[in-house]
Amino acid sequence: MSVNIPKKYRNRIFAGALILLAGIFVEFFMQFDQIITITLVTMGTVLIMFGILYAFRYGEGPVQDERSRKIGSISLSYSWVITFFVLTGIFWVNYFQIVLVDVNTVIAIVFFTMIITANLFKFWFRRK
Repeated sequence: MSVNIPKKYRNRIFAGALILLAGIFVEFFMQFDQIITITLVTMGTVLIMFGILYAFRYGEGPVQDERSRKIGSISLSYSWVITFFVLTGIFWVNYFQIVLVDVNTVIAIVFFTMIITANLFKFWFRRK
């Protein structure tokens, strides 16, 4: 039985395998911090798993029309603006020492703001 995996998923699986092998190589042949090995192995495993999962779930993927592309680009633009305002707010809150935030907290706030606002705007514009 032959499985025809689309090229983009095949590339993700291949990249995941390379990163996974790099993590294994670093563990056995180099003297780096263990967090590097853990990160590489985890990244490789996740890429392989999601590549396989999406290949079987979506195949070639849905056909995108002009409306869905426009909704996606507008949603990401609005999300970028909101994320920029949130980042500016974090700067001023930290500058005036209202709340002291570290780098990990800022990255987490920005990351989740981007994801949540992009999906909310996409959902909002698709309803119209």
